[in-house]
Amino acid sequence: MATIELIKHSCSTCGKEFDRNEITTINSLFDPSERALLLSGILFDYVCPFCHKPSRSMYPLCYTNPTLNFMVYLDTKINLAKYNLTSGYIKVDPTIGYRCYGATSIDDVINKIVSLENKIDPRLAELIIDYMIAIFKKDHNVNLDDNYEIIDAYLLDRYLSKGKRNVCIITKNKNSYIGEYPSNLIKSISRHVKEKLLRQRGLVFDRGDFLNIKDWTYSDNQCI
Repeated sequence: MATIELIKHSCSTCGKEFDRNEITTINSLFDPSERALLLSGILFDYVCPFCHKPSRSMYPLCYTNPTLNFMVYLDTKINLAKYNLTSGYIKVDPTIGYRCYGATSIDDVINKIVSLENKIDPRLAELIIDYMIAIFKKDHNVNLDDNYEIIDAYLLDRYLSKGKRNVCIITKNKNSYIGEYPSNLIKSISRHVKEKLLRQRGLVFDRGDFLNIKDWTYSDNQCI
């Protein structure tokens, strides 16, 4: 059963604070509906009870997949550090044998969950998303029209996109643009990353801190 806790939010529009009951733990086996809400991003959407404006707010959450033995913690970098978790690292909990990951944003947690459940290293998926963002910017003249300013980008779960693996890009004008995930690039990017790892240790691919983390944990069996 998913865990529900009272979480304090601050409205991004009017700044007023209010409490909401939020889902803070999700198990992939027992909470399929909550999982769908998480991977769609809807879980973090709310309407302010004061100004009635729609908004989105991140809060601490733990996602567990007991089939593939991994956990993803969504929280701030400061709080993740208390558990010795850093976005870009993999920590193995020897007491339960789970691989533990830290995520610091909504798109980060979605990326990691969908990537790991499709047996793809999540950092490779983030590079693909960066590639898709670059194509989007080129196609839509983002620098000339701020309505196309990108505010979020993440992998869209196959359950929500009729079995296909897609990248969803959200723009400032609140429109969603769906592009098919270029799976054919995974192998070439994976090979490129491996070659760099052989030449230079301490390489990390992480959208938030690109090349800043000094360890890039790589596992062949997590990549296709």
